[in-house]
Amino acid sequence: MSPWTFSAGSPRRQSAIVPRYWPVMLLLWTGTAALAGQQAADARIGGPAAAETLVTEMYVLKYRPATGAVAEVEGLLSAHGSVELLPRGNILFIRDSRGIVRRALARLRDYDQPLRRVRLEIQIVRAGGPPTPGMPGRPQLPAELARRLRELLRFETFILLGRTRLEMLEGEQASYQFGGDYRVEFELRALNSNGQLRLQDFVVSRGRTVDSKPLIHTNLNLMLERPMVLGLAQTEASEQALMVVLTTHLMDGAE
Repeated sequence: MSPWTFSAGSPRRQSAIVPRYWPVMLLLWTGTAALAGQQAADARIGGPAAAETLVTEMYVLKYRPATGAVAEVEGLLSAHGSVELLPRGNILFIRDSRGIVRRALARLRDYDQPLRRVRLEIQIVRAGGPPTPGMPGRPQLPAELARRLRELLRFETFILLGRTRLEMLEGEQASYQFGGDYRVEFELRALNSNGQLRLQDFVVSRGRTVDSKPLIHTNLNLMLERPMVLGLAQTEASEQALMVVLTTHLMDGAE
């Protein structure tokens, strides 16, 4: 299966993007979403009968916040199960059949690991038509990425406007200014059980902090080593588009 898929957006359905910009493309790898949904459904279908004995277990998280662990457990529970959060002690109480509780505890042990370090590469790109004489000599995208984008999109040139590589721990917040033109801000959430990293409140703005104009404000789930490309244009027929290319890598070592 190719790590790339293509879907077109709609101004009415992409409410997180400023109205004067029309989202013309969204490229992302989506290999596990359907599987995760099926696993959650299977867990509920196989839940205990009403008459089956329910048990309650307590789990104290050492490294990760219990608030983030709730979502790891909820998809495993039957219709009779529940999970309760005690934030002060970073504790979860899980109630369900013995077999489901056992699986939930195993999931929590996998989740509750020391914080991992992630490298996130962000590239701001201007996409356009054929090159013209006198075009500024700005850096180009890596050849393989540019080739793949040309296969999927009608644009022919991809000019690199800015690039950075951020090394972060799960749970940290980031804010980076690309010269005086563009700014990105987000919170890096923990790597989930499906191998996805969530960028919470991911914002791309134009200008500096005091007078920045938001272009994108959304939440993203990124697969490790799989590029995601967001593209914005004023209309479907625009000759140029602004593109944001994101790639994540899990680094060795943990805190």
